Amino acid sequence: MRCPDCNKFVSLDTDQEPELNVDVGEDGTINGDVRIANACADCGTELTEYTFDVNTTCEEANAHVQKAREEAETAETAGIDSWPEGTDKPTHELSLENEEAERVERQEGKGRGTRTFYGWTGRCTIVCACGEHWDVELDGDEVQASAMDSCC
Repeated sequence: MRCPDCNKFVSLDTDQEPELNVDVGEDGTINGDVRIANACADCGTELTEYTFDVNTTCEEANAHVQKAREEAETAETAGIDSWPEGTDKPTHELSLENEEAERVERQEGKGRGTRTFYGWTGRCTIVCACGEHWDVELDGDEVQASAMDSCC
């Protein structure tokens, strides 16, 4: 690939970490995107990029929130609307911590027919405001190098 800044054919620097941009919904669904980029090995100018969609559901977090909602509805139906003095009503808002993504690279075939694939894998922790937490493996993906978008 020719770099527009160096004005010569260069190899790609594939060591840049993926850019992970995810949020968790109230039902334990993790949505967002992951961007990977390949840069010029000489000057660092980004040459190709690809953005993957992320959509993963943590069933344990979803079940936890659903159970908490059902318990709150049962308490409300029974007329219980106050908590013991000195305690706060538990909340079950979800947030993310320790979001990590790593690049993966593999090749398929031999000689001139070699195809290169770039992708990612990831993990994060869903934390509930009540103190529960769940480690989640994010569904990584990959794309063939020729299908990546050009940055220049």
